Amino acid sequence: MSDATELVKLRRNPGRRVNQDPGKIWRLRVAAGLSLTELAQRAGISKGHLSELEKPEPSRSASPAMLARLAAALDCDIADLMPGKRVA
Repeated sequence: MSDATELVKLRRNPGRRVNQDPGKIWRLRVAAGLSLTELAQRAGISKGHLSELEKPEPSRSASPAMLARLAAALDCDIADLMPGKRVA
């Protein structure tokens, strides 16, 4: 499934939970020089929830709205946080 197709699905069903790529969230946070606390504050989510999202096998998933807030805080696209797209 393409990134564009996935983003259209997110817009049509905002309450849907999304499988994010935990490694990408962590790599983008570290590359931005942000601590877990700093990113959580910028994205408006709890530090504990962000920590769960970054685990290799997260027990929680993110809503499209949460991914949008994380992407904005990391200055990236939502697609950058999802499986399938390579992030440096």
